[in-house]
Amino acid sequence: MKFVTEANPNFDAKDLYKDLSVAIEAERKRFFRDQEELRALKQAHDDVIGTEPGSWFVGDRGKIEVVLITSSQTEETFKTGKEDDINLFPAKKPEAVEKK
Repeated sequence: MKFVTEANPNFDAKDLYKDLSVAIEAERKRFFRDQEELRALKQAHDDVIGTEPGSWFVGDRGKIEVVLITSSQTEETFKTGKEDDINLFPAKKPEAVEKK
């Protein structure tokens, strides 16, 4: 029975968090790239319907509306041009204990 042993993986927290941060950064870059692609698509569409000769053929079409995902904090960052440190893990408020 000695040949049957458990093989539990050994996790190093440092490597695990490093891999997690790389994955998060990759998804953020993908999201940013998708947002930029939507913005470029809208600009190209507006250019075609707003200038000749494209406007002769498709000028009666309305402009497309692209909704970019943002937050109030991001809006403030765009206005001021400055982003302060963001607390990714805010302390949770203790929940009220119900009295019975």
